[in-house]
Amino acid sequence: MLIHPLLAGYESLTPMVNHLKDPDTFVWPLNFPTGDIRPPRARDARTGTDFDPDPDGGEDAPAPEVRPTLRLAG
Repeated sequence: MLIHPLLAGYESLTPMVNHLKDPDTFVWPLNFPTGDIRPPRARDARTGTDFDPDPDGGEDAPAPEVRPTLRLAG
């Protein structure tokens, strides 16, 4: 698993990788459970309501007539 170096407190990827490769650095093991593990089932709150997840029967949404202009934030 690799996270962004800035979130880990490093200035770039190179110092982070060098620190992780250092034999004196302790890296926590990631232990994932094995086997057929499924999340618990939850009751669907939409049951018994008039909710329709596909009200148009699978029709494609119409394309906008004018494309929006995009700009960089900041």
